[in-house]
Amino acid sequence: MPPTSTSPAASPEPTSHSTPVKIILQDTNDVAELTYDALDESAALRHVRDASAGGTVLFVGTTRDTFQGKRVLRLEYEAYSKLAIKTLESILRRSRSIEWPPPAPLTTSSSSSSLPSISRTQAPDQPIPASQQVTRIFIAHRLGHVPVGEPSILVCASAPHRRRAFEVAEWALEQVKKDVQVWKREVYGASLDSDQVAPDGVWKGNKDVQVV
Repeated sequence: MPPTSTSPAASPEPTSHSTPVKIILQDTNDVAELTYDALDESAALRHVRDASAGGTVLFVGTTRDTFQGKRVLRLEYEAYSKLAIKTLESILRRSRSIEWPPPAPLTTSSSSSSLPSISRTQAPDQPIPASQQVTRIFIAHRLGHVPVGEPSILVCASAPHRRRAFEVAEWALEQVKKDVQVWKREVYGASLDSDQVAPDGVWKGNKDVQVV
């Protein structure tokens, strides 16, 4: 489990279980990465670019400056990297093996109110194999300290048509939040209405976070 002591302001060194790792699937060229480095949106877009892709979607998750009325200085992330990278690989492969659109809703009950619904009324006359409905996928999750305004996660997907790119990116994001072995906590500064500093948040998995 992640450590419980307060970390220093600089990004920590990788721990024995929370180490940077990157995979590139040879058959699809999809990428999944856990890194202590700052995330690069332009690199994600470059990787999924392809002449066959007519639509590209990039989701960037960033650290907010407040949480439940408390002022946030940064988020801290730890992972069990050996398992997390296997889970990310599974998400990449499942995104190409399931039939699009998936039979289940793309959004979870906690996040559906904040995400736009995606119309599925249009379908091709001839079914397209799932693997051909996705051009390329790039997923990167940052570890260590992520200051306010900086990205903690990138999910980028390209596809022949924009609808599929939106669906794949949203589905992959939900799977990352639900399944990948990553924990986070908030580090707080002085509260918004006083000089008192709130205790740091507890470590929790992404799936434990309620979207409001």
